[in-house]
Amino acid sequence: MFGKRVEVCGAITQRQMGENDYCEPWTELNLEVMSRHWHLNLLPLAMRFQLITQNLKFTTPCNAVLQVTNKQVFLEDCIAAHMFLPLEAFHFGSLFKGRFLSHFSRAACMGTSLEQSHSLQILRILRSCPTIVDPMFVDFEHDRDIFIVRFAVLDGGFRPKNNENAKISTASVIPGSSVALKVRYASIRRILIDLRAKLPNGKYGRRIYFHLNYPPEIRKYQRKTDEDEDKGSSDGNRWRTIPENNDDRRDNCAAINESPYFCLELQQRIPDHILYQLISRLRVRAVLSIEFANLSYVDAPVRFVGCDHRIYASDEIISSNEQISEPLFSPVDAECERKIRDCNVFGLEYLIAALLSRGAVVKDQILIDNKTRDAFIDMILQTFRDNKELTLEALERLINMVDETKQVPCLFTSFEKIRNSLLRQKDVMEEIYQENKREGYQHVRKVIITPTRVLLVVPELLMGNRVLRTFDKDGNGALRIQFRDDDGTPLRLNTVGLFLIQSTTFNTLSRGIYIGDRHFVYLGSSNSQMRDNGCYFYDDGKGGQAHKIREQLGKFDRCNIPKMMSRMGQCFTQAK
Repeated sequence: MFGKRVEVCGAITQRQMGENDYCEPWTELNLEVMSRHWHLNLLPLAMRFQLITQNLKFTTPCNAVLQVTNKQVFLEDCIAAHMFLPLEAFHFGSLFKGRFLSHFSRAACMGTSLEQSHSLQILRILRSCPTIVDPMFVDFEHDRDIFIVRFAVLDGGFRPKNNENAKISTASVIPGSSVALKVRYASIRRILIDLRAKLPNGKYGRRIYFHLNYPPEIRKYQRKTDEDEDKGSSDGNRWRTIPENNDDRRDNCAAINESPYFCLELQQRIPDHILYQLISRLRVRAVLSIEFANLSYVDAPVRFVGCDHRIYASDEIISSNEQISEPLFSPVDAECERKIRDCNVFGLEYLIAALLSRGAVVKDQILIDNKTRDAFIDMILQTFRDNKELTLEALERLINMVDETKQVPCLFTSFEKIRNSLLRQKDVMEEIYQENKREGYQHVRKVIITPTRVLLVVPELLMGNRVLRTFDKDGNGALRIQFRDDDGTPLRLNTVGLFLIQSTTFNTLSRGIYIGDRHFVYLGSSNSQMRDNGCYFYDDGKGGQAHKIREQLGKFDRCNIPKMMSRMGQCFTQAK
């Protein structure tokens, strides 16, 4: 495996891992190797490892991973950036047992040769860089701890408003946009490299997989006229999706923002020494170990992921004179919905919805087909009939495990392990629950709303307040809402933009949110919550329930709105 240029120092030690937690067990082999020229030997070593492990036959579905942790293996030179690295494509998807499920892909060369040339020309103009030679490339700016994928789309370019039509000539508008996908190193949880990725044309390429904590930042830049060349360094306004002129890709919001893995497919002409430098800088700046593995690629658009269908995600033939405004498949299975509703426990509905809000990492396991989906729901419902409190606690811990682990194991197996573990701690849990109740604490459900996702969080233990103790004794009526950017920071105008802030906060506050068949609307917020971009929502029932609660909080002078909100906020202040 190692050849003559790499020596093994000492014996190989073997350890069984994962036996004491909820993940699937794995075997770890630790060994030390030595080489005088790692800049020449690391990539051949990883390539040889992939060649050998590709032919190994395992008794269970799994794959071998080479994890390089020692920093002495990598280059120590301080290289500020690697710019204009050409890409073949990029992919969004999830990884499960060595298989990458790609939910959205975009190749560097799309359309006819004329369209490709036109796209490259637009990218040069909008970036104010006539020396660009590739229609899609990535800039790794190590000194800023960020990498940016850049390309152009032929979407017609800037569209003037009605009052600007007379001022802007159609001939002066650039008929395209430049798109930038920004990924900060702080958002990367794991780096996986496949040096022998099998491509659709039968050849082998190189792919880098980034496991992200939150979706990349998508920005689109358009130029009104040819004279605005001083803005060539701008990345434009922030978007939720990647603009497409192809109908069956327009609704790519869920496919992109729910996918935890972002894959870059590098062009083969990138020299090995540049790739080694890039890996070394990522190792230092992201403070992560580098892993090599054989990963199989599966093209799985959103429409094939169980019931999570999208209107424009189908490839069925649609006649030109007929517009389909409804999904071809029902987004919710009526039988599954009925079985869950028959339990008549909102906490169960909420936790199942919270699990699904984690995106593709969950849906690619339990919504991949109807049989698997029904088996998972039936397993949850059966344990719920046996023990309600234990099942709800097991679901909460399952959600926490999905959030914390780098590689999510089989959800069926993990749920059974969690449940069996809780059965042994049943008396201790009951004692803790009763003690918290005596101290005045309450479990309150929390929802984090970002520009791209709605994340349902497991109930948090908080000190109660007047509103919760009076109107939400069972904990099923109130929700704590927090508005955040995807990276967890507050929504700011200079980073998010006015449109996304309004569509995220205003739409939610004015329309409320639905969980199951319940409609939660704005109720109020404490003074500290308001400073922290948070509030309370309440189940509006058949309509008007939140308004009735506010009327019972007291009489407030509406002439001075800030004073009214401040005094009303005292009702939501945590206290015994």
